[in-house]
Amino acid sequence: MKNTISFLILIACSVYLTSCVDQIPVEEFAVPHQAKIAVEGLITSEQKAHTVKLHYSTDYGKVNQPPEPVEKALVTISDGQNNFELDEVSPGIYQTDSLVKGGVGVKYYLKIEWNGEVYEAEDEMQPINSHEQLTFVEEAGRMEFPYRPHLFGFDLPNKYDVTFFVPDSIVDANPDLPDWILQKKWTTKTFHTHPLMEPNGIFEFVATDHLIFNNPNYWVKQKKYSISPEYYNFLRAMFSETDWRGSLLDTTPGNVPTNLSNGAVGFFAACAVDSLLYPYPTVEK
Repeated sequence: MKNTISFLILIACSVYLTSCVDQIPVEEFAVPHQAKIAVEGLITSEQKAHTVKLHYSTDYGKVNQPPEPVEKALVTISDGQNNFELDEVSPGIYQTDSLVKGGVGVKYYLKIEWNGEVYEAEDEMQPINSHEQLTFVEEAGRMEFPYRPHLFGFDLPNKYDVTFFVPDSIVDANPDLPDWILQKKWTTKTFHTHPLMEPNGIFEFVATDHLIFNNPNYWVKQKKYSISPEYYNFLRAMFSETDWRGSLLDTTPGNVPTNLSNGAVGFFAACAVDSLLYPYPTVEK
């Protein structure tokens, strides 16, 4: 009898507690979002068209939607002596002409004029050390590249773009290439090296992606980018809020720093580049 009474009391408490739960929309606690200009700009030591992307910042409810571009802005990059005006090649995307080339040790200035406001930023291009080919490993008779987006314990912070591709000349000369090669004709992966052992980054629970392009028609193009101290502070804070969020050792959420003035967010960076080009490795017989 005593056990029956205890059981009935437990059920009554459960009903009472669940009936007292009211769903409160998270929107009631949200601070009204004030859109800001978000900037993603880069000039490198390569001779090419350099790009600055402008769009409005979005609130938490629209993070999965394409951002609204900032159009018809006047965008200029300067090295203190020469001014490079950027053309809007598509909504919110601005580019220099293809002859512009940055220089190591030079400080570059970005100026954005839009809607009666001026936004400015600056970054100095750091030197870049030459680098070696990626380390491929042999597995089951084929060569693969173990890819992870973040690597730790390096001397300097750097960004790497690695492209696995089939040259157009090979495609044109071999019309019978398998569909799987043509579908993966051009694949680019980006990863960053970090000088510190970031606990929240190390425990991010991202599985290694074993990239395999086991065909002699593939080539590899590597690009290594230098990163200024200010740019790395921005990247490190951004990764703490994105890639490294949700690990066992999360950092306290905070605002990501910027080198933009007048309330804009994002970063304008100047990076030197070292490039390598070589055939995709094959298994030695």
